Amino acid sequence: MKPLFRPAEAVLFDLDGTLVETRLDFSAMKAALLALVSSFGLPTAYLASLDMLSIIEHAASDLAPAGVDGDFRSSAEEVLRSFELPAAEGAEEIPPAVSVLSALAERNVRIGIVTRNCRDAAEIALRRVPLTHHVLLTRDDVRRTKPHPDQLLRALHCLQAHPTRSLMVGDHPMDIQGGRAAGMFTVGLLRPPNTPERFAPQPPDSLVHSLEELLSWT
Repeated sequence: MKPLFRPAEAVLFDLDGTLVETRLDFSAMKAALLALVSSFGLPTAYLASLDMLSIIEHAASDLAPAGVDGDFRSSAEEVLRSFELPAAEGAEEIPPAVSVLSALAERNVRIGIVTRNCRDAAEIALRRVPLTHHVLLTRDDVRRTKPHPDQLLRALHCLQAHPTRSLMVGDHPMDIQGGRAAGMFTVGLLRPPNTPERFAPQPPDSLVHSLEELLSWT
């Protein structure tokens, strides 16, 4: 475990499940995406265990020799957006996200939000739940999203913050994997019904039950 430092220069946050709740039906969205893969003539069994963006990348690679990978990517994006946009319209704060981000900004901590959602969905959610932040990076803004570190490193570059003095906070092992790859201090948010075992594949440097605990580190 990395030593805990104070104060943090910047904090990067995941969006869904960390700052806002959208009740996005991931199971239905994945089923629709796999159905699309099947409609392009590919088997789906080897993709079923992957996350959705990885499914798209693998399927597109397999379709490239036939020259239909571009059509597949466009159709896959439409599938994702057809779930993400309506879910974002119902976004609700996960308390105390609004007050914590505001307090961090008042302490001159730079705040970034990094999400695998499309930008339109993220902006809809942030209009419903006004969260203080200095940069927002979605999958539309980068070539490689979490768990690859590129998205996080680009956000830190925008914030002019160093990875070793910054936190990555999220509710999913991919957030932790990305943060560790970027050289950041990683924080896993435990929200019911999640338990510490959720992070067993990618143990964070620290676990918190509320975002309010971050204020003691700044």
